[in-house]
Amino acid sequence: MKNIVYKDLFYVVIIGTLVATLTGLAVGTMDYLLFKLAGFTMNIFFLFGAYFIASYIRRQYFESVRLYQIIAVVVTMYGFFFSKVIFQVFIFGIETFELFFKYVFSIEFMVYYFDPRNLVTGGFTAIISYLFIFIFGYIAYTKTK
Repeated sequence: MKNIVYKDLFYVVIIGTLVATLTGLAVGTMDYLLFKLAGFTMNIFFLFGAYFIASYIRRQYFESVRLYQIIAVVVTMYGFFFSKVIFQVFIFGIETFELFFKYVFSIEFMVYYFDPRNLVTGGFTAIISYLFIFIFGYIAYTKTK
């Protein structure tokens, strides 16, 4: 941890959050358009988003530090959940943005979402969702090495 350059850390956090927000906005919009046109959504759009976020974070520093990789994973998860908020806002209207944002980024939602019992009750959809989240984190971690 003694290799951390605070200027790089600042840029990793700021640029990572900005890029994750913009990527979440774009992916949430594409998901909504696909839902309107075809009647289903796909998490696969965020695979490209995770790669995009991690590549922008990687450009912010010269020497890799594990802290930067952890921040990349957290910021990528933020982008994924923000895309879910944007998708719901398109469905229910802009006045619900604050409600959905507070709900999705609450501790209660995160505990419920990552509860292992959801694999049993959620069935195949929960397994696919967890698989994609693992892949998003893996992409963010390896791309920022």
